[in-house]
Amino acid sequence: MRGGFLLLTVAAVMIAQQTPASRYTDLVGYSVNIPSGWTLHSRKPSKAPGSCIDLTDPESGIAANICGKPHDTAARNIDHRLQSSIDEHIAGNSGATLRSGSVTSFQIGSRQAISAIFDYPNAAVEQITWVQSEATRLIFAIRLPEGGNIEKAQQRFKPILNSLTMP
Repeated sequence: MRGGFLLLTVAAVMIAQQTPASRYTDLVGYSVNIPSGWTLHSRKPSKAPGSCIDLTDPESGIAANICGKPHDTAARNIDHRLQSSIDEHIAGNSGATLRSGSVTSFQIGSRQAISAIFDYPNAAVEQITWVQSEATRLIFAIRLPEGGNIEKAQQRFKPILNSLTMP
């Protein structure tokens, strides 16, 4: 325990038991609060280097993941890098279409972020938020099956996203 928060390792599989939240700190250096009761599983990303955590909210059944990796980006290039993330996602995900009006740029702490909602032919919906600093790149993803309520998912996931700190 450090400062009232539980420090988890990359190999951890747990259910957060702290109140109001457990603090997860990743080897990449980012950290987020995990609400009480959420299931957390750390894993390697599909594309190295970096690490990921898979989260499940027991109240809503919403599953999400966070992946981070070291990624050097000059400050002047961060906005462009974030904007290009959307096109790269569409190019790499067959059938993904960008939902009209869903792109939002904002900041989490002092870090620039962009978020977009994607629709898929099987009626699945995905919201992805990319966060970029000069040293780190993070991807927060919520994917819902057909008929999933993305607005409800956003509200459940927002406190985690807003708690982000990263190098």
